[in-house]
Amino acid sequence: MEAKLDIPDLDLEKFRIYDRTEIQRILRELARDHQLISAYFDNGREFLLTSVLAVEEGTGRVILDYGPDEQINRRLLAQRQAVAVASHRQVRVQFRLEHLIAIDYEDAPAFIALLPDSLVRIQRREFYRITTPTATRLRCIFTSEEGEQVEAPVLDISIGGVGLLEPKASDFPWEPGSVIREVRVELPTGEEIVADMQIRNRFATQHHEEGSTYRVGCMFLHLDNRQCAAIQRFIHRTELERRRMMQG
Repeated sequence: MEAKLDIPDLDLEKFRIYDRTEIQRILRELARDHQLISAYFDNGREFLLTSVLAVEEGTGRVILDYGPDEQINRRLLAQRQAVAVASHRQVRVQFRLEHLIAIDYEDAPAFIALLPDSLVRIQRREFYRITTPTATRLRCIFTSEEGEQVEAPVLDISIGGVGLLEPKASDFPWEPGSVIREVRVELPTGEEIVADMQIRNRFATQHHEEGSTYRVGCMFLHLDNRQCAAIQRFIHRTELERRRMMQG
């Protein structure tokens, strides 16, 4: 189950932390900042959104928030394990949750699991991100659950995800933590990226009389090697074209 980073040819061991004190520190930072965590289970076929509530130093266990869907909670408890993925302070964090059970924590249901033996922490510079050229700006296209066809310009892209310009004419909520299914991004090379995406953040970049302009940061979920390679080819080609223009 150690496969949710979905990055081809990346040696996770060089990013793996085994120091117990450091692992606890990172998990406490996730708790303090109320960072959303995607907990994948059933071989990645299902997931729920949660967050770290507390780290028990004495017992060596971590307490996590209960999910809003009781059926999904029960299926996770039946599996008793998950892979947790979070993006915190521009760093991708991944760790295993073992021996998950339900408990009462501060008069509310919660999950508790063993403190992970190791934790993978990858700096965002490992996901080289490029601003898309204005002349050939990519578009992110998907259909909302309400049937609305949504098209959002792609501001930047990496194999980790995309930054989108929120379209003003759309009624789509762009709620951080939510997952958008079957998003399509067509590359100038003729290749197409089709994947689920999770919205990680949304913030205003400009304020004017007609309203604010928003950037939406999204993370790709489960890209395969072919799609990662297609994005890398597009980034490489765009960089070469920019260098030629600068030299010219």
